[in-house]
Amino acid sequence: MNKRMLLLVSGFVLMVGTVTAIVEIHSQAQSPTTTQSTQAPPVSQSPSMPSEMNSVDGQGGKRYLVGPGDVIDVRVFGQSELNSLAEIDDEGNISSLPFLEDPIPAMCRNEKEIQKAIATAYSRYIKNPRVSVRVTERKSRPPAVVFGAVRAPTRIQMMRRVRLHELLVTAGGVTLNASGKIQVIHTEREMCAQDAMLTPDVAEALMNKPLSTSTYDKTGSASAPDKPAVTPVSDSAKVSSFAPSGGNVSGASKEAPKTNAVSSDAAKDQMASDIGKIETYEVGEVRFGLGKDDPYIRPGDIVIVSEGEPIYINGYVNAPREIVMKDNMTLVRAIAMAGGIQKTAKSHEVYIYRQVKGKIGPEKMKFDYDAIKNGKQTDVLLQAYDIIDVRPQSSFSPENLRQMFLGMAKGGLGGAGTSLPYRILY
Repeated sequence: MNKRMLLLVSGFVLMVGTVTAIVEIHSQAQSPTTTQSTQAPPVSQSPSMPSEMNSVDGQGGKRYLVGPGDVIDVRVFGQSELNSLAEIDDEGNISSLPFLEDPIPAMCRNEKEIQKAIATAYSRYIKNPRVSVRVTERKSRPPAVVFGAVRAPTRIQMMRRVRLHELLVTAGGVTLNASGKIQVIHTEREMCAQDAMLTPDVAEALMNKPLSTSTYDKTGSASAPDKPAVTPVSDSAKVSSFAPSGGNVSGASKEAPKTNAVSSDAAKDQMASDIGKIETYEVGEVRFGLGKDDPYIRPGDIVIVSEGEPIYINGYVNAPREIVMKDNMTLVRAIAMAGGIQKTAKSHEVYIYRQVKGKIGPEKMKFDYDAIKNGKQTDVLLQAYDIIDVRPQSSFSPENLRQMFLGMAKGGLGGAGTSLPYRILY
């Protein structure tokens, strides 16, 4: 009896111990155990972004220049107590790294430059420190806003430098109601001077760009290719201006030419002066252009794709409708969009009713559509809210009589055909 009781008690204790061990293992799996795992997210995790905001992909992330509000993940190999997540302060410095009293400048530096600066700072305490730096949150630049005649008006967080056509593609492209005009409003200046300057490869592409529709004037004569608005900065100038303060820099790159400094100040002044101004671009030029025809969009920019105003086409056209006013919209083009005129229409008398400012009632204008179509007269440029009226011919006009007799003949033959006996052969 005593042996049986002892076996029961031993089995109960063993079961309780097993359950307790399982609960402890489960709780440890759910909560982080080391300082390194709590301070740094996995490498495969992407930078956090607001859910209601689109983002251009992180291509070129290594060229991203950090600013106030960005968060970086700093890891020191073999020194887990030095691993930390650091936020760039309002002055653009890293001031929260363990055991470092002096802040490290990080404004307008990329990951590799910050990595070298941190390694130099820790080299006073550690022999040959191996440091890795990764930007985990990019919050220093506000998103750009795109709305108007686009399929998906949205806010777009840009992880890299983005041209206007890329922004339009991210917003779903322009709609059929677009007028052809795109307005860009700058709300903030570029944070880093490098963003406003052209690299040598882009400048060379601008100088050698092929002639597009924007390089031809109205008479058809070709003009010279557009030159870059900002002088490109050499690589040495960029290194000398934004090299880490504690890094090893060669003597040739320490001395920045005064001309580059002047051009940098001029670029900053230019950026500050265009805040709030409206820049207008053409959809066709943005699609095929380069440089000034397809500009870089700054963080915080407002992009408005203008919606076209209406033109009304009624009367004896094949598809009376309302169309959207486009650039260089003419009478022949508008009637073609309405399916063309009917055979019984009075094509030599097409009327346009146009509202004139300061005048009550529309102004009536008559044009010869046949003469315009045959090249005998110049086409007519339309304006917004124009009303195009295509009137019918007289009831006794040759065309109307021909159509009437043709209809009667078809009706008679059809009636005779239906009155004949109907037989089925098997």
